Amino acid sequence: MNDANEENDVSKAMTWTTDGLRLWSDWVETCANTAITITSRVVLVNAAILGGRGLPLAEMSRMVLEKQKAAFEASSGVLLAEPGLAAASALLAPYHQATRQNARRLTRRRG
Repeated sequence: MNDANEENDVSKAMTWTTDGLRLWSDWVETCANTAITITSRVVLVNAAILGGRGLPLAEMSRMVLEKQKAAFEASSGVLLAEPGLAAASALLAPYHQATRQNARRLTRRRG
């Protein structure tokens, strides 16, 4: 019986470690993509202003709306998740997805 308990404990520890590493990796990627997104948006806004085109209102609206959407999804996910890493992952997931999409969209080459 002790062997089964020990195997179960090891399995839980491995899952915790794997999930923790995945969460850490997603956090690091989110931070990097956030830096890329902020830099790209600053360049976009400055180029529009200096080019005499005015403010890029569509991008500025997107900035506000995407944060509201991510906050709603994150709070909903946390309420439905189990406590611990699952809740932390649910909280980070919408921001991770949004920052990854923004970084890709804003750094895409325009033809």
